[in-house]
Amino acid sequence: MRWTARGLEAILGVILVRYTSEVRYQRFKQKITKAENLRFIKGEVKIMATR
Repeated sequence: MRWTARGLEAILGVILVRYTSEVRYQRFKQKITKAENLRFIKGEVKIMATR
């Protein structure tokens, strides 16, 4: 799995807000999930070998 710098910063932000205050985390989560930032989430799957 690879992460971009922008993705790592976003994950770190979520983790830090979560540990500071549960109330702030819930507000932050609602705000971020409705934001256009979700378009930057991208997944990639590679199958390297099969049994």
